[in-house]
Amino acid sequence: MSKYRNELPQLAGGLFLSDAGLETDIIFNKGVEIREFAAHTLLPDPAGREVLLTFDLLNKLPFWCRCCYV
Repeated sequence: MSKYRNELPQLAGGLFLSDAGLETDIIFNKGVEIREFAAHTLLPDPAGREVLLTFDLLNKLPFWCRCCYV
């Protein structure tokens, strides 16, 4: 059994923000092919790094969540 299973941050009752959809957004909305569906494969290429730098996480969050962090 995992040592910290009962102490995960998302179980504390507060807001918990995690990234989801980065690769999906880049592939389907930006039209960029990603090897093995892994965003880190874009890092060696300058154009790939630019795609990652322009990923707009704030606009991907629900409105109520943006209100809490802006």
